[in-house]
Amino acid sequence: MIFTSEEYNLVALFYSGSRADTISTLWEVLPHIEDDRTLNAIWSAIGKLGAVNDCEFFAIFESEALDHAS
Repeated sequence: MIFTSEEYNLVALFYSGSRADTISTLWEVLPHIEDDRTLNAIWSAIGKLGAVNDCEFFAIFESEALDHAS
């Protein structure tokens, strides 16, 4: 799965330790976002995160996972 740089940055910003928790966090921020471009990127990121499994998620966002663990 290929994430755009905007999607990747949003996922990294709201990284919550696991794929499921990150999706949940993105859902929680949706009502607070007014910018259409950012909303579209979040929706797209949620869709892409739903399409990958946990191993793929970790492989894509490994650096965020390592930062989160330390």
